[in-house]
Amino acid sequence: MRIGHSVTCFTCYRDDDDPKFYGVKEAKGESNFFHWLKKQLSVRREDVAESIPTDWVKKRMWKDGHMMDEMQQYLRSRKPVVVGEDGTKYYLCLYNPNWAIQGAEYYWNDGSVTLRMEIVTICTPELSRRDPDRIMEQSKKNWDAIGQELGIV
Repeated sequence: MRIGHSVTCFTCYRDDDDPKFYGVKEAKGESNFFHWLKKQLSVRREDVAESIPTDWVKKRMWKDGHMMDEMQQYLRSRKPVVVGEDGTKYYLCLYNPNWAIQGAEYYWNDGSVTLRMEIVTICTPELSRRDPDRIMEQSKKNWDAIGQELGIV
């Protein structure tokens, strides 16, 4: 496998000796691909920038409080990459932006897959079930900070 990445994209190119992944039911193919990718990224690679962490967690996105399909999965850094002035922890994540169209394993088996790379926060689902307005408050705070940084708020 070869990797190329920019600020927002992470592209994995499949070599002939790399495995292929299959399975649509319960996103098995994508799950197996992300598990394999996590293991590949656990060692420092020459084609990956030093700033990209090597310690990843594979999870279903909704379990971190993201409003996504229950089957959609992603990789996120185990430790925060940035801690805000207010103590908010920000994590790096990789996910398939084309989830609703096709699983990541489909693109991988075809030769390459491009994953979206973003910075996210985590909100526990238990909190969102008890107090859904808490997610709204946290999201508003994050969007306001981004707006101030861009000079539009």
